[in-house]
Amino acid sequence: MFEQIIEEFQYSQTNDTIQNQFKDWFYIHKKIVSKAFKHVLRHKNNVISTSLFYCNCNNHFYNEFPKLSKKQWKEKYLNKLLDLIRQLQKLEELNKFKLRIYLDFTLQKYIPLLIDTGKAIVEIYVIGPIEGSVGAQPGMLWRFLPFGEMSLDIVFVVDIDEMFDNEVKLKMLLHFILNPEILFGRFLDTGGIDGTFQIAEESNAKNYPAVLGSRVLAKPKLMTSYLEPFWIEKYILSFIQQCIERSKSFNSTTVYNLPIHNHLYGWGYHWCAYGFDETFLKCMILPIFSKKGLTMTYYVNDNIFQSYEGKVDKEYQLKYKNLIYKLVSS
Repeated sequence: MFEQIIEEFQYSQTNDTIQNQFKDWFYIHKKIVSKAFKHVLRHKNNVISTSLFYCNCNNHFYNEFPKLSKKQWKEKYLNKLLDLIRQLQKLEELNKFKLRIYLDFTLQKYIPLLIDTGKAIVEIYVIGPIEGSVGAQPGMLWRFLPFGEMSLDIVFVVDIDEMFDNEVKLKMLLHFILNPEILFGRFLDTGGIDGTFQIAEESNAKNYPAVLGSRVLAKPKLMTSYLEPFWIEKYILSFIQQCIERSKSFNSTTVYNLPIHNHLYGWGYHWCAYGFDETFLKCMILPIFSKKGLTMTYYVNDNIFQSYEGKVDKEYQLKYKNLIYKLVSS
């Protein structure tokens, strides 16, 4: 299964049309750092990465659906980000990490609020001049950009609304740091209806979350010893191109390609909508590391490997001598 995916996506070259259409999606307009950052060198090579944008995550094009009210958006995202920033100052395990925020071009008025955070080590990368994220993408893809920075030791990609007071999440990070032979870390969990990965009651299609976008780890600096230059934007654009071509030769004979809710080409395959970031990770990025035995799989629930999808996944990981580690709460 994964062999077929990697052959399809890894080596496809993006054409000029795709490059021109999406070139601004990942353009860094400017960088801003908090005052605390300038005086603490030890934080510069370890990054917790997240994104902040304001749109309806189901959009396939700008303004397709109404946004949350500003009040709802602030409660769900902005205030949660501020909570995360405050937490970084308190947790000793994170005192060698800086927080990088990829910020929607239209939200620059919040920069003073985000960097005026006491001792927190914060840097903001403003993406522009595009008018913000279309839907969930490219906003949720921005947070993966540090994977391509070979100067970084550790990158931990997180959701903006998920705190680090989750003991399992901290254990995952600390274990990954202590295992230098592992370059890519993922967390497996159950999902869908009753944990079966089924997307919706009216469909038999499943979404097996092989890589949760809220808990992804990488060691960019060590990648140079095992991989060619890891141009993350190239991989993203390549995958977008494949999905666009897939949409043009739409095959409705399989349930996984049928529209479901707001997913026009099957769950997570539209390049602007919710779920595409995790589809990209499992179809493009995971096989690159797993075929070289560089992946660590973290989990807490044994039921994952009782499913057909979990069994196939586990067999694939063990075939290439990747490691699987159960996180146990103390």
